[in-house]
Amino acid sequence: MKLYNRTRCPDSILKPLLSAAGRAVGARTGGVVVKVTQARTWGCSGQAWDWTAVRRGWLTGNRNHQRWIETDRGAILIRLPLVRPTHDPLERAERVYRVALHEWQHVKDYQRGRRDNYSSRRRPRWRDRPCERRAMAATSDALEREASGELASREDEILALAMWFEGEQDRTAR
Repeated sequence: MKLYNRTRCPDSILKPLLSAAGRAVGARTGGVVVKVTQARTWGCSGQAWDWTAVRRGWLTGNRNHQRWIETDRGAILIRLPLVRPTHDPLERAERVYRVALHEWQHVKDYQRGRRDNYSSRRRPRWRDRPCERRAMAATSDALEREASGELASREDEILALAMWFEGEQDRTAR
């Protein structure tokens, strides 16, 4: 996984969490590009694309970088939520993990050559699209397997991110 971190959160916290999410859904994490940014809102969100190459300027925020970085059929953008004193850091960290699971499922579909084509018909709403239903089902399956003990639990990675959120919360409260 090629991580491009554009937040204050250290790579040592994000990289294990994101790669664990990719392994939990069964995606090949080796050559996938993951860009992590800070959201402008209180929610966490993500996007995945079926890209074979990514321009480095998009990853670094510098328009002068025209070099292309090859990927293994996938690029992910994760937006970490803003730190707010009234929100629970553990819930925010779990939400980031769920979004990462969801986006890694899309990358897994891209790596297997599965794409939805809407050229001959109207595109359905987001929650009604087959790719989104597959991603939501895979996310809930991975969380159930972790809860049953069939899959290794990611509590340590989630707690590390929650502790970082709590530290940021204390830092911004001063």
